[in-house]
Amino acid sequence: TIGAPLYMRRATRTDFGVIERMIEDAKVRLRELGTDQWSTDWPDEVGNRRMDRMLRSIEKGKTWIGEFRSRDYSYPPELPAATVTIEEMGNRTVWSAAELAAYRAVYLSRLVVAEGLAGFHIGSAIIDWAGRRAYKNYGAQSIRIDVWTTNVALHNYYEKRGFEKRGLVPIEDYPAQQRFERPTSDETNLGPVIFD
Repeated sequence: TIGAPLYMRRATRTDFGVIERMIEDAKVRLRELGTDQWSTDWPDEVGNRRMDRMLRSIEKGKTWIGEFRSRDYSYPPELPAATVTIEEMGNRTVWSAAELAAYRAVYLSRLVVAEGLAGFHIGSAIIDWAGRRAYKNYGAQSIRIDVWTTNVALHNYYEKRGFEKRGLVPIEDYPAQQRFERPTSDETNLGPVIFD
């Protein structure tokens, strides 16, 4: 197990290469697991590609990076462990106007754990942290996420962490059609302690 705390901070432009590598490594791992997640870099409604959207999220202060920091000189002083993008407003393509207006929610995307750190419940800890932070900072009642349609293993991952299915995005060629939601008050209490 990892006993060190995870430190979350807002990503900056200098982190772009690290985050891009995490995503590229994850694409390879996902392909090896038999899923086509992220195999297609679909443009959004205004034509921005995945990495353009990532850079825009970083510039808006919506993307976070988690690091393990060590005083042991045999390790790098900061080991990037994960990234996540957190929005206070949901995508109108994914969530209806009525759903967006019903109550406050936090919307997670691009939650990626660095290669070699799977199995330490880092993703679970980040989801819990994001829920606590959203509730404390603006009263969010819910965590929402849309998940790659064909990645059934990832659907199971979220269900095991208390998420419930909320139907499909009603756009046939949208690659992340499966929607999930969980109250911010639910926590798995798995993984490292997180500070920000």
